[in-house]
Amino acid sequence: MTENQLTKRDVLRGLAVGGTVLTAGCVGSPLRSTIEQSEASTLPDVSVDHSDVGPQYGAVDTSQMTLAFEDTFEDDSLDESLWGTEYPWKSRVHNYNGYADPNNVYISMDTLVIKAEKKPQNGKTYTTGVASPRRDFSYGFFEASVKVPPIATGFWPAFWMTPVDAWPPEIDIFEFFGDDPRAHMTYHYNDLLGLKKKANGAAAVPNPSSNFHTYAVDWAPEKIVWYIDGQEQFRFTGPRVTQDEMHLIFNFGIDASFLGTPRDEDLPEVMQIDYLRVWQR
Repeated sequence: MTENQLTKRDVLRGLAVGGTVLTAGCVGSPLRSTIEQSEASTLPDVSVDHSDVGPQYGAVDTSQMTLAFEDTFEDDSLDESLWGTEYPWKSRVHNYNGYADPNNVYISMDTLVIKAEKKPQNGKTYTTGVASPRRDFSYGFFEASVKVPPIATGFWPAFWMTPVDAWPPEIDIFEFFGDDPRAHMTYHYNDLLGLKKKANGAAAVPNPSSNFHTYAVDWAPEKIVWYIDGQEQFRFTGPRVTQDEMHLIFNFGIDASFLGTPRDEDLPEVMQIDYLRVWQR
């Protein structure tokens, strides 16, 4: 590589060294945020703070954090020392009618690709994929640039976090549900009585299947803040924010019971990840 040739990795490392994340905001055309109330907002020890909900412009300061994980997918194949192609709890099936085949997770044109197709396997109607770093994470800033599959019946792409040995907690950085064009952001947790609760928001994303967008979460003691393209969309605050270390997961869910069956003509289809970066506090 000559001194005038910069790879995608060089550019991203340059951003990281500066200590401030400036994600690709859509200045002049902000996302419209829709916040959906949950039972969490009524609990005395929990605050779902709507006053600071975006769109907002700015940056997340990472100068006091460590860049703990980064992959820009410029190798010819997925680095299996860094990534697993099954769920972190060692399963290739989850809560949808698809089998996660490692052959459906691959590198193409400097992106990580997760492919879904109608191909019966291991008792499931569809074959799809999952990718998860082979480590867990604690408080920090988590960001990925993702192009989701087309908004279509039966599709369920997601970028999320959960522990291996307990549920909840779960932080859904984004989920797209079937024909709904909005990105859904959710925090699942237990209240003081041990009852399962959730707080969630949703935001319209322009052309999420045609363009890459950045999806991020800033997770700190007593707060979780969601960003899309550098704009704050939703936040959860209070002592019920988890301290548990969690695994990151990308998956292309398909044919879940609550989403309907995909149309044959909509398959095969792919979810693409341009990069993943994780800073730890």
